[in-house]
Amino acid sequence: MRYLGRDREGALALNGPVVVVVTVLPSDTFVADGTEYRVYDGMQGTLEAKVRSATLLETLVPALQHL
Repeated sequence: MRYLGRDREGALALNGPVVVVVTVLPSDTFVADGTEYRVYDGMQGTLEAKVRSATLLETLVPALQHL
């Protein structure tokens, strides 16, 4: 909640894990399902991401992933 600031406290219900993403967008618009939308400050959304898992040993010795 510290990223939102005190003036927005309680404006967003957080359930489960939260990840803060910071990026530079190539445009101030995006297209979803054939409709163009404008990006604005404070916009909320949902992100789907593929993640992988590896043991600590596989992370330290990447060649082990191919065995």
